[in-house]
Amino acid sequence: MRDYEPPIVDFTALPLAALERYAKHFGLSIDRRQPETLLQLVREHFAQSAVNETQALSAFEHANARARECTLDLPSAKRREKVHETPRKQQKKARTLTYGDMISSALKQLPSNQGTLDEICEVIEKQYSKQLNHELESGPRRIAVWRASVRKIINLNYGMRFHRISQEAEGNKAIFCLATNGRRGL
Repeated sequence: MRDYEPPIVDFTALPLAALERYAKHFGLSIDRRQPETLLQLVREHFAQSAVNETQALSAFEHANARARECTLDLPSAKRREKVHETPRKQQKKARTLTYGDMISSALKQLPSNQGTLDEICEVIEKQYSKQLNHELESGPRRIAVWRASVRKIINLNYGMRFHRISQEAEGNKAIFCLATNGRRGL
């Protein structure tokens, strides 16, 4: 290799296995019997290829930490045995309930399958309180995120999944029901 300026990085602090992984990653030919040669080879390669030493070193240290988690230092036979000792438990992923599904369920529970936004929110809160995002929305309204989402979804799915029937005289509140001709309607 050609002359180089010595990097500011001290590669002697890295374990031999980390230096070997570096050499393997970059396809450097190594002699395992001479660790000093490996150290010199890694230093030279790093100095010639690294534009930003700090960035390159942090990327290498991150990869080295991930490699340690994979237990690459175990012999391959032991690794295979360890993999087969604890078989993965395959769990079926349950379909997560969407706010639209919660709204439909709430409307089906209300009398005449219809109700105001407040009534729908009450049913949803009673039935699905653990699944709801109770953080407050930023802005002047400061309502729970899930309530704002329910309001938006009812209005976005208007005509497809939900219908606005009428306006109540008191408070001018809209009454919603499930759409009968929608894709997910009754």
